[in-house]
Amino acid sequence: MSTDTEAAELEATLRALYESVTPPAARPHAAVPSATAFRNLGDPITAIRRRRLARRLLAAAVAVMVAVSAVLLVRTRVGTHASPAASASLSVYVLPAGEQLNCTIALSALSDPSATGFVSFDAGHVAFHPVTTTGNTYVPGLHRWVDTTPQMVSPDGNSYVTGGLDPSQPGIAVVDAGGTHAILKQANGYLSPLGFSPEGIVLLDTTPAASGPRETMPISLLDPHTGTVRALPLPVYPHVSAMESSMAGYQGGTDAVYLQVYDPASDVSVVSRYDLRDGVTTTWFDGRIDGAGAAQPVGETAAGQPIIQVATRDIEHIAPDARGGIDERTLVLTSPHNSEILNQGRIGDVGVADNLSPLSAIDGGDVWLAGDDGTLWRYQPGEGLRAMASIRTSASGAPGVSISGPCR
Repeated sequence: MSTDTEAAELEATLRALYESVTPPAARPHAAVPSATAFRNLGDPITAIRRRRLARRLLAAAVAVMVAVSAVLLVRTRVGTHASPAASASLSVYVLPAGEQLNCTIALSALSDPSATGFVSFDAGHVAFHPVTTTGNTYVPGLHRWVDTTPQMVSPDGNSYVTGGLDPSQPGIAVVDAGGTHAILKQANGYLSPLGFSPEGIVLLDTTPAASGPRETMPISLLDPHTGTVRALPLPVYPHVSAMESSMAGYQGGTDAVYLQVYDPASDVSVVSRYDLRDGVTTTWFDGRIDGAGAAQPVGETAAGQPIIQVATRDIEHIAPDARGGIDERTLVLTSPHNSEILNQGRIGDVGVADNLSPLSAIDGGDVWLAGDDGTLWRYQPGEGLRAMASIRTSASGAPGVSISGPCR
């Protein structure tokens, strides 16, 4: 996790980024008042390139207008800890594929600190229930919003992990209904949690080598009950060239850490999956075999199949308002180097999945994902990837929706 300085710096960068993008005008059917709600930006996911990955996880994008069948607008008064604007609003549009939904999902919009709460769907109708909180991730077992990412929440939803990376507070702790329990004390801030997996708390060791940052970083598992650390085999980090950018991130609700590199000179990406159960690294996508483009892992099916996006340009390093017209494919990898196209087209066109956040959620055989433009997507085997709802805020910039879990 990042230091307070890094978090503040990241928040300032992201706020400026969102302010550079103008969302489409919304035409709501109804408006109702709500209580004050505000939040602060949580710590980004720990990664080899932390700030780079955090910007990708929470980046804004050009909003896409889509057909709607139902809409609800909620207006909120912004408190002194939120935006300087006098008021803000959140709009939820039910799309045709979402008319059958009967569930509730917890979400938070980066573009508006007050747009945090629960969206309930009921056979084509929708209601937004804002909350007053400084958190951005909902922990269902604690009935509490906290300042973290969904990957840090335990698989049973009853606790979450904190700490690491900050040398002033190097310990790692688990927070549950009984309070905060320190489970690992360390002499430096280089052991940091990537997430809370079914196998245990995933730790990434970023201790630098004598010559500088290490290119290969050990991964281990921390038992949340005993504090025992179990070493795992060193991941086989993918490599293309000396000019590549690389990332590592835990995919919430799975037994997988994804390793990704992209070389802009050759336009080649490699995406590998590191299995926390046996320490085996498997390359699923290699641009030298599977086609050029900037590839990013965004989710995983219940069967352990990666969901990735491949774009003709490196969206991660392109401002959201300059992404229009970039070709992007969303794929499910059915086996290494074999894929099925779920969605494809030019960013900005109706029906094309925008840059999806890796903060996806597995629910049985379904996978829930959110796009930078605020579109809520659902992947179902046999049904493919379908847009369920579109979310907008009146704050300047694209929504940048983060979901805390599936719609249930």
